[in-house]
Amino acid sequence: MIHLFFGSNQYQIKTALDGLVRSAKSEHGEHAVEKIDGETVELSQLPDLLQGATLFARERLVIARGLSKNKPVWDAVGERLEALPASLQLVVVESAPDKRTRTFKQLQKYAEVHEAKDLAEHEVVKWLTAEAVKRGGKLEASAARKVVARAGTDQWRLSNELDKLLLHSQVDDELISELVEMIPQANVFALLDAVM
Repeated sequence: MIHLFFGSNQYQIKTALDGLVRSAKSEHGEHAVEKIDGETVELSQLPDLLQGATLFARERLVIARGLSKNKPVWDAVGERLEALPASLQLVVVESAPDKRTRTFKQLQKYAEVHEAKDLAEHEVVKWLTAEAVKRGGKLEASAARKVVARAGTDQWRLSNELDKLLLHSQVDDELISELVEMIPQANVFALLDAVM
């Protein structure tokens, strides 16, 4: 199986990759996972990377980041996608690949494509309340909106803020004001409100 992850929401990409890595390690052992830096990999290394089973693992998960920045390798990967062995799970991770390239079009044809976009504010509020439950806590929608108003919509930042809040038994407005740092944009709005 082939996966393509790209987009600006690195939190979503990291979460999805962590799930794939956990699954591969539990099913096939520690040696089943290999991570490569696509910018530094040599064209001569590609056949070894794209082979299936090895001496140490019957099936492999290869995570390649930044292949599109290495044009010869990027082009070669595109040519080999159709013939990848079933025992290889290839994950291509890009921040902003050129969608006009032949390799990107091949990936769209043969891979599960996951575009990780930044979430809108209402989506982040829903995510934050659901994430609180996953982590064994509780966060009301009104409290989640206040956290987002103070911390913004970046999921990495919100994840860290949620960890701080869930250390307490009850999350209320006072606790949010005390613990959640305001991003500069929120400070500007607070200043404008004070001036008015």
